This record gives sequence, C-alpha cells and structure tokens, in this order.
Amino acid sequence: MAATTFIDMIYRAPKIIIDFGKDDRQDTGFLVCKIWNKPITKGIPKWMHVSRNSARIVAFYRIEERGNGKLIFDTDYAVKIKTQAEVSLEKITLTPSILPASFHIIVVDKNDNHVYVHDGKGTDKQALPIGEYTAKIDLLIDGVLPKKVQRDFIVKKDYPFARWKDL
Repeated sequence: MAATTFIDMIYRAPKIIIDFGKDDRQDTGFLVCKIWNKPITKGIPKWMHVSRNSARIVAFYRIEERGNGKLIFDTDYAVKIKTQAEVSLEKITLTPSILPASFHIIVVDKNDNHVYVHDGKGTDKQALPIGEYTAKIDLLIDGVLPKKVQRDFIVKKDYPFARWKDL
C-alpha cells in the first residue's frame, strides 16, 4: 500500500511539455505554441495503472525585438488556447494526452505577404517589420507560474515570411 501511495505522489502530478511549431492553412500560416500534459506510457506506473492529473492552464505572451529587448507586444490578459477538442478558451483543463493544446503567436497572411502578431483573442493584428524577435511565454499551471519559455523567430521578406529560429 505504501508503494502505491509513493508512486501516486510522484507520478500523478501533471507533466507539462511546451514546444513551438507552425500551422499552415490555405491563405494563412501561424507560428504556434503547443502544450501537452504528457501521459504515463511506460514503466511501473503504467503497469500499476497510475494516470497523471489534469492541470488548469492559462497562458500569456509578449514579443520583444531580439538583442535590444524592446517590447513590441504584450498580452496583459489570458490568451485563447485551443484544446484537443478544438475549443478555444482562456482557461483550459489540460488532460494527459499525446495531442497538444495550442495557441497562435504569429500570423502570416499569404495574400498580402505580411506578418502580424496575433493578439491572443483573434480580434486584432499588429504588423511586424522584417527582423529578429523573441516570443516569451508565461504559463500559469494550477494558479502557479512555474513555466516560462522563450523562442526566437525571424520575419523575412520572402516565403514563408516568418519562421522559428533554430536553436
């Protein structure tokens, strides 16, 4: 019984993974942030049918010029996160899954060849000139701010107009 409690204590906590990717559609492309609550897939916890707990997630981000840190855009509100069920909410419950939840950070309009900061609500766009930038993500997980990540991206004049910079 004590071993079960110990394993539950260690492995039931949410394991939040954050990554960056792109989402291409016919007329629009996006640079996105992807969030997973990694399920238990092997080992003794899997054999004992231990599953991770869900986590309440809220996300914020800001865009800065790379190098000088000049603030370009900042969300002072929770952004809408698209869940595995394709529902966009400002606060989601992230269940353990191999499918990520995600939110858009950068929008590429393929019709007018411009790059915009996504405002997190889907209602406004701010154009970005050619240059190098840093996206800084803050995640509130169950009301605590333990996850801060950042990734550089480049805006350029030719297709695909914006891409994540390789680390």
